[in-house]
Amino acid sequence: MSDYVMQGVALTIAHSVNPPAVNLCGVEEKYCKREAQQEFMTEPIRSPDGEWIWSGSAWLAAPPSLDQGGLDGIEITDQTRTRDAVIPSAKDSAVPHVLLKDSAMTGNITIHQSNADDIVSGVMDALDSFGLSNRFAPGRLTRNQCGQVRQVLDLSESLSQQHIEIDPYIDLRLGDAAELAGWNDAAQGHYDRAMKHFKSSGDKKGEARSYHGLGRLEERRGDYKRAERYERESLSLARVADDPETQADALTGLGHLLSQQGKFAEADSMYKESLSLYRQVGDRVGQANALNHLGHIPLVRGDVDKADRLFEESWNLHRRTGDRYGEAKALANRAHVASKRGLAAEAERMHTECLAIHISLNDPSGQARSEHNLGLVALSLNDYDKAEEWFRKSLALLQDIEDKDSTAATMGSLGVIAVRKGYVVEGERLIRHAHQLFVECGHKAGEATSLINLAAVASLRDDVGEQRRLNSEAISIRRALGLPIHPWFIQQGY
Repeated sequence: MSDYVMQGVALTIAHSVNPPAVNLCGVEEKYCKREAQQEFMTEPIRSPDGEWIWSGSAWLAAPPSLDQGGLDGIEITDQTRTRDAVIPSAKDSAVPHVLLKDSAMTGNITIHQSNADDIVSGVMDALDSFGLSNRFAPGRLTRNQCGQVRQVLDLSESLSQQHIEIDPYIDLRLGDAAELAGWNDAAQGHYDRAMKHFKSSGDKKGEARSYHGLGRLEERRGDYKRAERYERESLSLARVADDPETQADALTGLGHLLSQQGKFAEADSMYKESLSLYRQVGDRVGQANALNHLGHIPLVRGDVDKADRLFEESWNLHRRTGDRYGEAKALANRAHVASKRGLAAEAERMHTECLAIHISLNDPSGQARSEHNLGLVALSLNDYDKAEEWFRKSLALLQDIEDKDSTAATMGSLGVIAVRKGYVVEGERLIRHAHQLFVECGHKAGEATSLINLAAVASLRDDVGEQRRLNSEAISIRRALGLPIHPWFIQQGY
């Protein structure tokens, strides 16, 4: 899940309440600029939370930060890309030999054991090399590590096909690895298999951790209601098992989900309880993450000073623990605070520092996120050309690592910029492509956002029927997910 500030950038497509007809110049023309360009370049009218833009007749969803929940993972279609996990038949044993090739992180891992425990031990060694334990996982994986995760997943599947049973706690770690690398279907398979074993054995602690993994996965997919159900089940089971670490993790997950739904008082309570538990068990990384989450609440309430104090405390704690991923996350939030204060140069400096950290960590997803954030800073200064340049850099990297949902978010942002600059046809094309990607990767919240933006484009054409149809579909999705509805939509009868 995301540990960053949820924020949008306000752009507007300004026109009168009864807008003039828009000449789209034919769909065959890539760019179609309105004659009244200055009408598009007026100052934006934004909602207090910065999430919505008034177009003159409709609310437009602002381009999101990639730091929003569910948009910060590596999204790769769940398919086998290589077959580097080889299971040759053993001549003198019913247990296969296992060869895991070409691991840049750990060197070639070769296991020629006739004991199933030794084979599984090789899988555990590989997971250890990624920094995955029964509770802890790295903030994200490098490009090389993502490829290695695919190999380990293939290896574990081959073991399963050979009827070699894997400990359910290893299945949990495999699920975490798959989730980090973006193979959501594979992650679900491992979490479900672990859950089945834990339920059979009556291991409540294991069940709690399985539900927590499933909750993170559903949040990533954009199904916040299901994610919340899983996290609440995780919390309940962790309390029965007297497992404070999993309680804290579930509380953090619940806090983030409640914050996404606009239930900030409940989220604040969850974060504070999780912080207390992390302190109780001496988990400094957990404390730093909880402080980072806690900073979101005063920020959305407009108390930027309190938010900055919490983000700075999180940032300092991440630095003391040597967690550079966490350091970059907290620093990005401090940059968002600087933007809220109108300190664009300071925000740009901080995001540039984040970019340098992600590059040093060989973290393409984080690099793309920082480039996107630098685009948001440029947008705040109405520098559309510079913003577009940063977004296109981010988009190229996201497409390279096949991060579908973040690709969709960035493409949608480029679409809004195009419409803002007067290129309505190109803007609509980009927003439609973003919508298609959100549908393909099952990100329902992103799907709703793109539908709202398409409705705003329809309003430019005076196509009231299409505008209402698209908004109705979007609001139906948001209600199903438990996301807040802007008052304007309620006033309009949606």
